Amino acid sequence: MGIPESLHDIIPDTVPENLAFREGLMKWCSESPENQRWAMMACARDLLFFANAFVWVSDVRRYPDNPDRPFITWPFQHDVMLDMDWSIGRKNVGVIKSRDCGGSTMPLVVFLRRILFFSGQTLMLMSRNERLVDDPKNPDSLFAKLDYMLRMLPSWMTASIQRTNLALVNTRNQSNIIGSSTTGDAGRGGRKQAILVDEFAAFDRNTSYEVLASLQPNSRCLVFNSTPKGIGNGFHKIITDEAITVHKLHWSKHPVHGVGLYTAEKGELKILDKAFWESVTADEILAAYPELQKGLKAGDGLARSSYPFILDGKLRSPYYDHACLICPIPKLIAQELDMDFIGSGSPFFDLDELREYQRLFCTGPILRGELTYEIDTTDEKWVARSDGRLLLWLHLDVTGRPPLDRRYVIGVDISAGTGSSNAHISVGDTRLRTKVGSFTTPTMRPERLAEYAAAVGRFFGKATICFEGAGVGSSFGARLKELGYPSIFYMTRTTGQKSEKPGYFPNGDMKRDLLTEYGRALTMRELTNPDRPAVEECSMYEWTGDGLVAHVESVAATDPSGAKKAHGDRVMADAMMWMLMRRSKRPEPKEAIVKNSFLDWQRRQERLEANSDSWSPAMDSERWCLVN
Repeated sequence: MGIPESLHDIIPDTVPENLAFREGLMKWCSESPENQRWAMMACARDLLFFANAFVWVSDVRRYPDNPDRPFITWPFQHDVMLDMDWSIGRKNVGVIKSRDCGGSTMPLVVFLRRILFFSGQTLMLMSRNERLVDDPKNPDSLFAKLDYMLRMLPSWMTASIQRTNLALVNTRNQSNIIGSSTTGDAGRGGRKQAILVDEFAAFDRNTSYEVLASLQPNSRCLVFNSTPKGIGNGFHKIITDEAITVHKLHWSKHPVHGVGLYTAEKGELKILDKAFWESVTADEILAAYPELQKGLKAGDGLARSSYPFILDGKLRSPYYDHACLICPIPKLIAQELDMDFIGSGSPFFDLDELREYQRLFCTGPILRGELTYEIDTTDEKWVARSDGRLLLWLHLDVTGRPPLDRRYVIGVDISAGTGSSNAHISVGDTRLRTKVGSFTTPTMRPERLAEYAAAVGRFFGKATICFEGAGVGSSFGARLKELGYPSIFYMTRTTGQKSEKPGYFPNGDMKRDLLTEYGRALTMRELTNPDRPAVEECSMYEWTGDGLVAHVESVAATDPSGAKKAHGDRVMADAMMWMLMRRSKRPEPKEAIVKNSFLDWQRRQERLEANSDSWSPAMDSERWCLVN
């Protein structure tokens, strides 16, 4: 046996041997105060020694008859805990966790060691309400978990700890852990070495953004710990920040849950844990997961021959299959196991359908460039540019313009042009029912955007332009009218009269119906949309609490005037484009007829018949010498 690299390497990682090690260590410590000081010095030097030699946790779910368990860290947890500990006072840390991976326990162990063995530490615990922070009647509250760990530690290690509501104080070294109820002003005015924000994704959206604003000035180390719960909230925002270190605690890393891993590629089974499936029997799997008996026949033969593998391309195991069986709610599976931010929310569009649609239809543009034009002229010219903002999914004709043997329509989503959100122009071909043009910019003012949209419209044969007329849309529409653009969409009132104001003015129900119809067109393959970013953006739409639908950024934040921020720009432009397509009569393609061909002769004869009734294909067969 070699010399252990670290102190914690001497500690066994199986329960019986670990318990025996702890028993011997406690007996040695009880022999003298000097031995106790050595043990505390070892804990101060090595976080993993403290965790594996002294910390206990309660696991009621898996061990209901004997829930007190020694905390034995798994290899995948080592780097997470050590990085958390090193980050205190230095940098932010994000932890995306799936169920049963110790996501909440690890930072508590890190914080507890800090106040026990380090001087002058001020740490904070926060969750979405006070009951989850400190409630003696709630064993899942953060302080209740700390209380349990302290009770299981030897008294000589905890003698100087004083406990009050929302506080743990070590009178020996003046270190403390305080709790905070979650409000937008949480943590203001103080300075902390580290703050744990537990289950951050479960916070109210607006509150989560307020918490971010209040906490950032107060500590250099914010530990954000949560399972995903949709997008457009503070947790998703901070986790997707490239500046933060993010640890992913996926269930497949768990030494029990990850046993028997498999997946599928193009519908074919792919075994990842071959050793497991080459030895495990059906009875052994059913002993651990009895609910799988509906699909797995009991017996002592190898389970692989009869196991009901699910070939959906996801990473799976018997544990995962069992979890999906007892909780057949995709949203909860996405949240608790898959660490899927989008699927764990309340998506409006069918996410599986969106992924399949992207696979089948989305592709890069054929052409990329810009339009050059003069206001009030029809002299638009296409200029190819590698950094161009106007993307085309068609070929231009010999004149450098789109084919004009068909009609085009345009949907426009308008922004203020300040850079905070995009404006988007979508161009659709009414014959082919496909999106053929896309233009996106965050910095074009409504009036300037109107000029560009008019140029695009003229380039596509005076295409009809539809846009949301409210807010900044009024400036856009007014400029279009000033330019004398000939084809602008106007709503029709219930009385049948045409609206005096140009544009589309949807209320909440109308917007939901508009997006529902757009989603149906994608699902039924009635519309071909090759614009990948536009289709991906559909996943950002969620149901709101009042039964309407909105882009998550619109739900999450508002501007100072109280108006919703404009997001989901591509989707709204595409939806209005599709609305115009459906209202347009689909033109019949012109038949290509070669002069002096039989088809040419037939068409000329049909015209003669229509004009003089002098010929009919039903005429006497003898007259036309028809042969059977």
